Amino acid sequence: MPSTVTLPLLEQPVRIIGQVRRDTALLLPREAEQKRRGRTRKCALRIDAAPLEALPVQEMELMVHGKAQPVRLRSVPTVTRFIKEVPVRTVWSAMHLPDHTWSRPCLIRALVSKRQLRELPMTSDCLWCFLFDDLDISGAFVRLGPVWRKMLDGRGYPAPVARLLGELTATTLLLGGKLKQPGRLTVQLRGNGPISLLVIDCDEQLHIRGMARFSAPLAGESAPELLGDGQLLLSLDMPSMREPYQSIVPLAGTSVAEIFEHYLGQSDQLPSRFLLVTTPDAAAGLLVQRMPGADACDADGWARIEALAATVRTAEILSLPADQLLLRLFPDEAVRLFAARTVAYNCPEDWQKVRSMLRALGPAEVYAALHEQGEVVIRDEICNREYRFDEAAVDEIFGGSSPGEPPTIH
Repeated sequence: MPSTVTLPLLEQPVRIIGQVRRDTALLLPREAEQKRRGRTRKCALRIDAAPLEALPVQEMELMVHGKAQPVRLRSVPTVTRFIKEVPVRTVWSAMHLPDHTWSRPCLIRALVSKRQLRELPMTSDCLWCFLFDDLDISGAFVRLGPVWRKMLDGRGYPAPVARLLGELTATTLLLGGKLKQPGRLTVQLRGNGPISLLVIDCDEQLHIRGMARFSAPLAGESAPELLGDGQLLLSLDMPSMREPYQSIVPLAGTSVAEIFEHYLGQSDQLPSRFLLVTTPDAAAGLLVQRMPGADACDADGWARIEALAATVRTAEILSLPADQLLLRLFPDEAVRLFAARTVAYNCPEDWQKVRSMLRALGPAEVYAALHEQGEVVIRDEICNREYRFDEAAVDEIFGGSSPGEPPTIH
C-alpha cells in the first residue's frame, strides 16, 4: 500500500511495521484477571472475519495520487506472537473503487508500547473543548458513535426525525460541556408540525438521554417544515440555584444550527457558528464562539475563524481525530486543545421513582386503572422503557389494601 495511505492512517508516535499477511494470527489483548494456577494467558479472542465485521467503521477522505479518495477503516488494539505479544494498533483499510464498491480490506499495523496503547486517543463518544489563545474565541467539538446508536436503538425513528434529534443532541452537548458544577441542562424544540417535540437532557458529567415525538406523514427536510411554528425551551437546574433558569423563545432559523445561532446571538450576545452532521451511525458537531474581547485581539479574527470552520467536510467531522481536525481547519492559528471528556448514554431503570409516583396518585386512581386494564403500565418515553405492575405489585405499593378498605391490623 502506498505511503500516501499508510502514513495518514497511522499518525501516532509509533514505529510503522507495515503490511502483514492476511493469515497472520491477530488476537485481542486479554483484560486483567485474577491470579490463577498455571501459565498466565496473554491473549483472548482471535480476530477473524466475524469479529472484524463487528468492529465500528469510520469513513474519511485521504489524498491519494493527488486527489481525495474515500477510505473505510476498522481499527482495534491487538497482539501477535511473532513479535512476542507486544501491543500493536491494527487497522484494516478499504479503498472506494471506480465501480462504486469497496476493495478487499488491507491490513496495516503500527508498534506501540503498553502505555501508549492505553493513551491512544478516543475518536468518538467524546467532547473536546478548545481555545484560540490569540483571538479570544472558544470552541468545542463532539462526536458520538455507540452512544448515538444506543439512543436510537428500538425507537424506529424515520430519517428526518433521527437527523434533527442527532443535531439537537450534538448541540446540547456543545452547550452542556460548559457546566462546571453539578447541574442539568434540558433543551426542547416544540412545534405544531409533523415533529411536535425533540428533547435532550444532559448533566455536568455529559450523561445524556433524549427522545422525539412525531406523527406521519413527514413532509419536507428543513426545520420549519418538520417542526412548524414553535418554541425553543432551554432550562438549567443546579443545586446552587434557588429555582431553575428557563428561557423560551420562538423558533427562528431554517435548521437546528441556525436556531441556536440566532438564540445565542440574541440572548447572550455571543456570535456563534454550529456545524452539525448526523448519520444512522454517528452524530457530530463543531462550535466556534466569539467572546466579548475578540475584536480587541484581532478585528478580523472572528470572520476568519468562522469562514475556516465552514470549510469542514462531512467525512472529516465524522472521522478525523480532534487534533487533526483542528489542524486541518485552522493551520495558521494558535489553538489550545483540552483533554477529551467522555459522553455516556444514561437511562437507568428507576422502579422506586415510579412506585413513588403511583403512591402520590393514590390508591383510588391506581386501582381503577388496574381493574380497567388488568395491569398498570407506566411509559418512560424519554428512556423508551415500560414499567408494568400487576395486582400483587400494586398491593405491595399500597400495603395490600384496595381503595375503601381499611388496612389489615395484626
